[in-house]
Amino acid sequence: MFLTDYVFIPLGMRVPPESIAMILNIGDAGGVSLGSALVVPLLLGALIVFGEELVPAQGVVAFILAAVAVLYGTGADMVDLLIRSNLGLIVVFGMAEPSSCPVRRRGMVLFGASAGALAALLLAFPGTSMPVVTAMVLVSTFLPWIDQMVVRR
Repeated sequence: MFLTDYVFIPLGMRVPPESIAMILNIGDAGGVSLGSALVVPLLLGALIVFGEELVPAQGVVAFILAAVAVLYGTGADMVDLLIRSNLGLIVVFGMAEPSSCPVRRRGMVLFGASAGALAALLLAFPGTSMPVVTAMVLVSTFLPWIDQMVVRR
């Protein structure tokens, strides 16, 4: 109630209490979701990664927008899947890995959008172990092709 009364209501935002409880819950047995007390380390990591410009924001924004669009299109429970998966960790730390990111900015947008869409598909239709990591690995196999595709000729 503290967050709702002093943060969200003055800003004119309506956030369901269930969403706040999901984020602040320390109940994830797998230890990969925001509910496993990873909010503070994730925010600190994001400050370093994005503050030092280790990752251009275009790839991360494309990743998140593609994931949200696919989750919306499939009719999946978007908030639950975004919070209870390791999507936040991959967006902050996975995209900062130099070996798993294209060299050019347009390639980063293409990479982020395709990895985000595939991650959301794998999240929405269960059956894959570590769906977001699997999506990053699968799309990373096409890095040379993505880099070659966005080269100006």
